[in-house]
Amino acid sequence: MVKKIVLTRKVQKQISRIWDKIVFIFSHMSLGSKLALFALTICLISLFFPWFQIGDSQLSLSQSNNSFSPVIWNIGYFYLLLVLFNSFHILSIKKRKQLRNISGMYVSNMQLSFITSLIIFFSCIHIYLLIWGLNFFSSDITHWNGLILCVTGTLLLWISVYFLKDEEKKNLSWSYIHHSKDTLPEQKKHDSDNNMKLPV
Repeated sequence: MVKKIVLTRKVQKQISRIWDKIVFIFSHMSLGSKLALFALTICLISLFFPWFQIGDSQLSLSQSNNSFSPVIWNIGYFYLLLVLFNSFHILSIKKRKQLRNISGMYVSNMQLSFITSLIIFFSCIHIYLLIWGLNFFSSDITHWNGLILCVTGTLLLWISVYFLKDEEKKNLSWSYIHHSKDTLPEQKKHDSDNNMKLPV
């Protein structure tokens, strides 16, 4: 009994630490990052909602299918990886830098969010057309809320890309100005030292 109490307290402390860390990170995030994270959360939730429904009018039966249905090639697992990786890229700064050092590639939050939104959006359109085509063979197949919710999340992700792009431009301009201010005194000192030298 005592071991269970100690274990539950440790788990509660660990959960509270993780939650405090998430709140701290979220409070220091930019508007574009917050909007991107909100859009990714909508996409994540939509995966578990019904995407389409197959019914039998004669038997008065219906079956709801989410994004993990084999009828649409279990596309939900691929979406899940994309959404989780994009969320990890936005939330974790240290791990993001380590990943860049290992891969040797620089991918910003704006670029990754844009790529993720394109992949999910066009594949959702493809699934919509697939279900619409199946209606020619059976009128008992209908679209459901999950697909619409996922498309809404990708549209919000597109809007966040606009804000992330402006924020990255501001950060680049600020870093350039800051770098110029630091290097200017050194350049002046170097020029003055050269002028002090007598020609031989």
